[in-house]
Amino acid sequence: MANLLYNVRTAISNFVAPKKALTNAFNEAFFSLLGAGWTKYDAKGITYIDKGYNENPDVFAIVSQIARKFSSVPGVLKEVKDKKASRQLKSLYRKPLTPQESIKKIRLETKAFSVDMEEIEDPLERPNYYQSETEFKALWETFMLTTGNAYQWMLCPEDGVNAGRPLSRFLLPSHLMRIVLKKDADLDSLESPIDYYMLVIGNSYIEFKATDVIHSKFPNPNYDLSGSHLYGLSPLQAANRDVQLSNQTIDHNNSTMKNGGVYGFIHAKDGQTPLTETQATELKSRLIQMQSAQEILGRIAGASAPLGFTQVSVDTDKMQPHTYSDAAQKHIANCLGWSTLLLNTDAKYDNLEAAWQMAISNRISPDLAIYEDGLNTYYYPRFKELRNAEIHFDVSELPEMQGDMKELCEWMAIALDNGAITPDEFRIALKYPGVGTPEMQTHFLKTGLTPLADAIISPEPATQAFNID
Repeated sequence: MANLLYNVRTAISNFVAPKKALTNAFNEAFFSLLGAGWTKYDAKGITYIDKGYNENPDVFAIVSQIARKFSSVPGVLKEVKDKKASRQLKSLYRKPLTPQESIKKIRLETKAFSVDMEEIEDPLERPNYYQSETEFKALWETFMLTTGNAYQWMLCPEDGVNAGRPLSRFLLPSHLMRIVLKKDADLDSLESPIDYYMLVIGNSYIEFKATDVIHSKFPNPNYDLSGSHLYGLSPLQAANRDVQLSNQTIDHNNSTMKNGGVYGFIHAKDGQTPLTETQATELKSRLIQMQSAQEILGRIAGASAPLGFTQVSVDTDKMQPHTYSDAAQKHIANCLGWSTLLLNTDAKYDNLEAAWQMAISNRISPDLAIYEDGLNTYYYPRFKELRNAEIHFDVSELPEMQGDMKELCEWMAIALDNGAITPDEFRIALKYPGVGTPEMQTHFLKTGLTPLADAIISPEPATQAFNID
């Protein structure tokens, strides 16, 4: 029926107005049969929060550690004067730097931003009234890691001189969000088919205009005719069985401890004399009393005949639940792009340092790029005074990403002595502020610290240089 209606609509529109030269085959392929309404979403989103982050200690530990490190990366907001240099800088903000790359970064920053351009303060001192920027970023990353999506809603006046200018930013609970498509979307245009986002809490349905929401998401290869690809893919989807296994292991351990380790049947030791129902009931009642007894010798009882015990459970030594738990932890950490070495304190320093650098490069940096892109594309352009401003997050400034300072100093000293870098570049590379005087921005040679321009000798004729008559 939906296909028939779409064909009729297309035929009428082509009759009234000739078909456009531009055909958006992507929209027609995935949205023509869907029409207006909710898109298909991952129904396990709530499970990832409730049974994953809220209950599973491995998920909570890994996600919390990533979110804390993510929120600790400083952001710098500056006005950009050279877009090309700014784009080149992004790759240098994402990794530990060699001495050569440190100098390249300094020179690109000088080119990308005005020399006298100070860091710009965000127009909003806090994203909203109840969260700091650090809290906001940590929660944004938590939603991304658990559900694959993060929704920032910008509260903006709809009219007046400040129409469209954000007053606050709020994070919407991504596991409760739905994407709703436009009723009469032009599928042959380049416009987004998304009409609005809906927050569903119980029987409440709250709409948020699509233009006021910054929807960040992880790549999702699950395309279908229900719009599933409009949502991000949760990293925990692939680890869902491991999360369940980990939870079941914990539940089993708790149950085993409550039962004193094992459970089974008590019977006459000779195996021939059955216990009467009354004897069995009284014996069980006595065991329950003994288990809860607190007085001295309260867990010792007498019996009128020898008793035997048949175990029907598998004890923890045979089941080895910790083996399964450790395997599940590694699978969960791998899906979240993290290392289990960072969860333990018994790792060697060298291994720990390498693990931190790899985790920051492979997990923190890409996620910061997504967060950064959302702000630079949809948030800051809403402020007239920040139309040319961009925010950058530099993970190379983190303590874990610092290289060997001795190696850096030795390389810089050689480069300075040979006129490859200036004294100010040397200072900035060592995290000292540049002086900014002409002398500190001049290239010198080692001999008497001669300015490079003065050391260049005017070329002599070839006959004089080689004593040729």
